Amino acid sequence: MSSTRAMATAKSDDIAVERLAQSLKRELGSGVPLHDVKRAENELGRQLPEDLRAWHLSHGSKAVYGGYFYILSLEESMDQWRWFRAMQSKLTTEERQLDAQAVVDPGVDRAFWALPQWLPVCSNVRL
Repeated sequence: MSSTRAMATAKSDDIAVERLAQSLKRELGSGVPLHDVKRAENELGRQLPEDLRAWHLSHGSKAVYGGYFYILSLEESMDQWRWFRAMQSKLTTEERQLDAQAVVDPGVDRAFWALPQWLPVCSNVRL
């Protein structure tokens, strides 16, 4: 292959990569402001894991379909977390004790109200 042809192919490849990058950027959305991440962390009472924090700062402004599930936006994650917390607060002490003692089959998650530290990050339905 001549050097001119190789350069033309490389330029064509660069253009294709740039188009793909722009398409992915539109699909992924923009990040959320740092003050929104800090506000969420303050409400949660802990810092987000570094990779999740980086995701939201880079792309966390909208949900993204991942093939089998949606990666939730920061706002949607916090809305779900608040809902789960509200459900937990409605349980009686007896219901909480029964849940804590429940035997769950392997591979099945415990009831959501038993996991107040859990932050939902994905869903199999669009919220």
